[in-house]
Amino acid sequence: MPATGFVLMSLYFVFTTILLLNMLIAQMTNSYEIVSRDASDNHFFRFGSLVLELIEQPVCPPPFYCLTMPQEIVTAFTIMRKKCNQSSTEESSTLDPMGTRVHGKRHRADGPWLEKQIALLWNFLLDHQHLVQEENWQNSLSKQLVDQSQNLREELMSRCDRRFDGVEKQLKSVLERLALNPMEPVSPFLSCCSPSRGFFPSPHPTAASSAAITLAHTAGTPSPDASNPKLVGLQLPKPVAIEPRSATARRSCRRGREVAPARLPPPARAYLAPAPPLNRPESSAEDLISLPLCC
Repeated sequence: MPATGFVLMSLYFVFTTILLLNMLIAQMTNSYEIVSRDASDNHFFRFGSLVLELIEQPVCPPPFYCLTMPQEIVTAFTIMRKKCNQSSTEESSTLDPMGTRVHGKRHRADGPWLEKQIALLWNFLLDHQHLVQEENWQNSLSKQLVDQSQNLREELMSRCDRRFDGVEKQLKSVLERLALNPMEPVSPFLSCCSPSRGFFPSPHPTAASSAAITLAHTAGTPSPDASNPKLVGLQLPKPVAIEPRSATARRSCRRGREVAPARLPPPARAYLAPAPPLNRPESSAEDLISLPLCC
């Protein structure tokens, strides 16, 4: 046990000594860096102050001051040289071909030469005036074209919006009426175009209208008892066979053209129960079949 304690104590002292030596080395290194930095700052400061002192107060005494500062001598020589060159240039200047300057003073030109210069300037303006007018005309034309295209686009968009709104309102009204009473025939005045254009009947029934007529004339189809209790027990006739029109008869929608009615089904003879007469005597099976359909 005493030997183990001695070994542990020895190791403790060794490690402590090594750690203290490292700390001392690091502290000395930091101190040396701080001292060197301060010394360099002090050196730069003293060097700058010495330079400023030498600039403000020359080293040589007053009699030999000009020898130590040659910059002033060079500056004075340069200024004198510029003044001499300027005076010699003004004295040597003579009347130029245009007659504008004599000995550095303004000279009024003669009458013919002045008139000639004015004529040349006026001709130049007249020659280039059409270019300016053409450029202005092109700019105004391009602006007008842009405005017209914008107005046309806005007008077309407004017309399309109005027509779409009218068609949407008509379709909504028709769907509401069909939802309330599916047996009610569609109004013949319904058109797919703007209301201002009037009604244009269709020369032939469409697939949707044919399917509606077939469904309306299918035998044994349950009647809408909830929507119209007067149709209880009513048996509709057999499906109607609608013949497709020929290619020559398929013409575009025009005002005033009549629609060929489809073949009428045989009259219904047997009913499950006697049905009371409808409130709309005008809407019969014949009217429903010969109804002009819209495009």
